[in-house]
Amino acid sequence: MKHTLKNRNNPHLIAVFALALCVFLPSTNTLAGGVYKWVDENGTVHYSDIKPNNVDAQSMRVQGGKSGQQRSSAQSKAEDLDQSKQQELEKQAAKLQEETRKRETEAQCETVRANLQKIEENSRIKVNENGELRYLSPEEVQEKKSSFQEILEKRCS
Repeated sequence: MKHTLKNRNNPHLIAVFALALCVFLPSTNTLAGGVYKWVDENGTVHYSDIKPNNVDAQSMRVQGGKSGQQRSSAQSKAEDLDQSKQQELEKQAAKLQEETRKRETEAQCETVRANLQKIEENSRIKVNENGELRYLSPEEVQEKKSSFQEILEKRCS
């Protein structure tokens, strides 16, 4: 037991441990990296993450996080814009479908109205059944007339 306690208080062991911490846990400045700014003989401003040799370069502080926030903000704005455009396109598609359905219904109603008018104007209606022409009976005419009126009431009001 004494041997273990002696190793814990060993100054060499503490020094090795402290050295290992210094090597394996670099400072935040080292992790973040430095940015250097300098002006060349032509007056051009340069920026680099590597300090140039034989040039008086100014070390700059770079703040992280803001560009990531701006980028994510821009990405979320783009996604929101895409989503709103998609919703608008869906609304337009639904509107076009509804308008098409209304036009088709109106065309069908016009056809039924025209057929009903022909039945009311003519007492004798000729039909083609299996290649043979025949006249509808008065009962059949009345039946067709009732059918057309029912369609108009249900679909075309």
